[in-house]
Amino acid sequence: PVHTAEHVASCFFWLGLPFADIPPAQLFPSPQAAENITARLLSMGLKQGEEYAVIHPTASYASKQWKASGFAEEGEFLERERGLRAVYIGGGEESGMLGRVETYARGPLLRAQGWSMRDLVALIAHARAFVGNDSGPAHLAAAGGIPVLVIFGSAHAAVWRPWKAVGSVVVQNYFDCNPCPGDRCYVYDDPRCILSVTTEQVKVCLESL
Repeated sequence: PVHTAEHVASCFFWLGLPFADIPPAQLFPSPQAAENITARLLSMGLKQGEEYAVIHPTASYASKQWKASGFAEEGEFLERERGLRAVYIGGGEESGMLGRVETYARGPLLRAQGWSMRDLVALIAHARAFVGNDSGPAHLAAAGGIPVLVIFGSAHAAVWRPWKAVGSVVVQNYFDCNPCPGDRCYVYDDPRCILSVTTEQVKVCLESL
């Protein structure tokens, strides 16, 4: 398997770019966005300078979306064991999944939902850690240089994991049918690949980060 970063870079090498190691992605949040998210986090109840973790529980396909109860439990674990406030992110149209996570939580979620891309970049880059599904925000977190834990289901982790992240852990249980297109489960009634991941697996990996 070839990582997507290597696959894409090979096109440039064949076009004449000198062969070299492919560097990690880098993210540079704007100072204005950093000020914006500081104010927004204060309004959400975080204290000045309080550390937080970003949790991204949504994904484009069900085969890439871990269970809502698991994300609620991991958020509470981070707060209880590491003193990190859990800030949940999602697009403006993804309130359904955030609502399901909240039904398993002990209280209302801290939601950064529907934020602009600039503010989302700043939020992730200033977080202490990231926990989420195999989706775009995980790559933003890796480019921001923070520890990243990504839960994989249908996709091939060796191809799609965050590229050269400073600290990253992939949690995935392999099935004979993995990888697959992911738009639906082609073997079972539900996507067992990602739903088989346990909260204990994720906690152990979080500890290693």
